[in-house]
Parts: sequence; C-alpha cells; structure tokens
Amino acid sequence: MNTPFNALELEDALKTLKDKKSPGPDKITNEMLKHMGAKAKSKLIGLYSNSWKEGIVPQKWREAVMVPIYKKGKERSKTTSYRPISLTSCVGKLMERLINSRLVWHLEKRNILIPKQAGFRHHRSTEDQVAYIAQHIEDGFQDKRHTLAVWVDMEKAFDRAWKDGLRLKLHKSGISGCMYEWISQYLNNRTARAQVNGAHSRQKTLREGVPQGGVLSPTVFLIYVNHIIAELPRKIHSALYADDMVLWCTKDEDNPTYLEVTFDKRLTWKQHTLRTESRAKVRLALMKKLASTTCDADASTLRRLYTSRVRPVLEYGMAALGTTAKINMDKMSKVQNQAARVITGSMRSTPIQELETITGLQPLLDRCHEKLLTQAAKFKRRSGHPMEKRMYQPTRGRLKRENFVHQSRCLEQRHRDILEQNPQKISQCPKIPAWSKERHFLE
Repeated sequence: MNTPFNALELEDALKTLKDKKSPGPDKITNEMLKHMGAKAKSKLIGLYSNSWKEGIVPQKWREAVMVPIYKKGKERSKTTSYRPISLTSCVGKLMERLINSRLVWHLEKRNILIPKQAGFRHHRSTEDQVAYIAQHIEDGFQDKRHTLAVWVDMEKAFDRAWKDGLRLKLHKSGISGCMYEWISQYLNNRTARAQVNGAHSRQKTLREGVPQGGVLSPTVFLIYVNHIIAELPRKIHSALYADDMVLWCTKDEDNPTYLEVTFDKRLTWKQHTLRTESRAKVRLALMKKLASTTCDADASTLRRLYTSRVRPVLEYGMAALGTTAKINMDKMSKVQNQAARVITGSMRSTPIQELETITGLQPLLDRCHEKLLTQAAKFKRRSGHPMEKRMYQPTRGRLKRENFVHQSRCLEQRHRDILEQNPQKISQCPKIPAWSKERHFLE
C-alpha cells in the first residue's frame, strides 16, 4: 500500500502498452513512453513516487476529451446513437497500471473478490459463466425442477457509481495508506469536454461514476459491486461478469441472452445456433467478396480472415454449447465448410476432408471438444470457482441428456493417455509483483 515504485515495475507496465492509441489532452503517446531513455524513465519514476507519497493526482491526468463514435444503424440526430470514447493522459494511465497491479494482487491474494465474479480477472472469462449457468440448468432437468432466472442489466452502472460509497468499500476491502489516498484523489474532481470535428465543448465536472477508459476503473468497479449478491437467499444462485448479472430466481423471457449467448427453455441452443450462423454468414460474405476477381485475395489472406473474424463467432460459448443437437452443430460446421471452399476456390463436390487437409482447418466438432476439455481443466484447477466442486460430483442420468460435466468426463476418458491426471491448482494471483522483495531475489 505504501512501497515506492521501482524501475522493474515501470518496465513491466511499459510492456503492456499498446501502439496506435490516441493520446489525451497532453498529446503524449504510448510510443513516446515506450521509447524513453534511462534518464527519462528515472525522472518518471520519481514523478510517480512523489505523486504516490503525497496522494496528489495532477489535474491534467483527471481531464478527459470525449469523442462520440456513431453506432451503425442508429438515428444520427439522437445523442444515444453515439458511443463516447474517453481520451485521457497516457502518462497518467501508465501510473494507473502500476497501482492496478498492486491492487489486483491485494484483492486476489486475500480472496476479497467473490468467486462468482468473473469480470476483468485472471483465468476467468465470459465462457466460464455461460458453462456454469448451463450446468445448473441441466442439473435441474435431471432433478425434475424448473430453473427460473432473472437477467439483470444494470444500466450505465460504471457511469453512476456512487463515489463516497466506493471510498467506503475501498476501506472495507483493506485498502489504506498511499493507495487509498491516491485512488480517492483519482476519483475526485474528474472533468470532461466533448470534441466534434476539432471543436471542443465547455468543460464539465463528472460527479458520479468511475472514469471511463481508466486502467484502474474496472478493478475499482469490481470492489464497488462486490457485495451486490451478498444478501441473496441461500438457494438462489448467481453469476456476475462486471455489471452483467444473472440470478436463478424467476422467469423473464423465453430466450434470454447473457454475455452474448442465447438460452432457451429446454437448453437445446437452437436459437443461439441460428443467431450465430446468421452472424457468421455476414462475415463470410466479406470473405467471398475479397475472393472475387476484383479483389483477388490469396488463400493465406482468406484463411487469416476466416480464423480471426468468422471462426471466433462460431466458437464463442462452445464449451457449453457442446450439448446441442448434431443438427445444430452441423449448421455451424457448414459455415466453415463454405469458408474452406472460398479459401481454396474449390467446387461444392470437393470432399470436406480434402478441404480441411489443404487449408489446415480443424473440424469444428474437434475444436468444440478441445475447448470443452480446456474449460473443464480450468474449473478443476481454479480453487474457489463455483464449478470446481461440481466437476467432481456424480452426474445425474434420470433424463437422457448430456451436460458439460458428463461430456468432459467422456472426453477425458477417451484422451486419458495425453491428459494430466492430477492437475495442479491455478493461483488467481498474478505473477510475483515487481515491488516484492521475493521478485528481486529471484531475478
């Protein structure tokens, strides 16, 4: 909470900076920071350490320029048709990275964040939550019970966070000293102004919410919502991904969507499959256009386009979707088959196996099994994860239905010769931090 920053911490943070990011009001870019010499880095560490020790955040680091980005298909005359992008000082955000690594270490080392929160955390993902919910629904089918759910959308949750309440929760999470004072100042007196076509609006003070685009903001927000499900009745389950929440409680709609995955009453995944197929075909149309004689893209370019833009749409949530009927999986496989023909320029009569060999594309069902095994391995290795215990409990077989646990066990049995039998646990904590004496000793 109080240790001064050192050169090793700064180097770790500089490695995470991305190029071609727009600068804030001070016009200093990430590229400038990454190419600093030793003397400049030493001066910057001194600046950061003084700011940390005194609990003073320069006002320039708390100023934002808001650039509105138009949402396709929306009415241009309405303000809600634009998504604001916040541009803040890259120098200030670099210091946020230093502090955030310490803050995350504190929260994970002391297990302060609830296990059911997967947002912005190491070794956690949206697909964790989808598989977790799907398994509960399948268990309900086997027990002759209906699973009723409320899908909660906390509108503008980041923008409306109560700052005084957030400071109280920081205290309750054991955050003190320089870290508490700096974050408190970081939240205070935030200002913003809009920029459109080079012109700027008047500056406005932001009295609520966590800073948009801030490196610290996601972690601080997790602290803010950490106790939101603490008072739930014992038999009500829940899952969180930042501000996306689902409660197993009462009926909402026939085909609710959570984290971009569409659930249906019988968990057949039919509606999600249709939606996924439609989205993937839109992107496949771009491939076809590039493969036309006017664009003349080569096979290597088309393959990269497929694996980076089309296949991720087909595969998202597939660890949970592995229980879908063969007819639904075939629909998604047909999209890949079409892509393989576009890449190779082959005719419809060309055997799929030949196309897969030529393009090096793994069958979609094999990738589905691979993702399912990877997800199962994560659950078993993550101490405290809501699915960890369920992975070792017996499967229920009253109904002739498959589920995530059942499928993972069948696949593990089939591939037991290449799988690790006694998996080691994965620590939620990041690597040994740069401010730790242990890190310096090891290096």
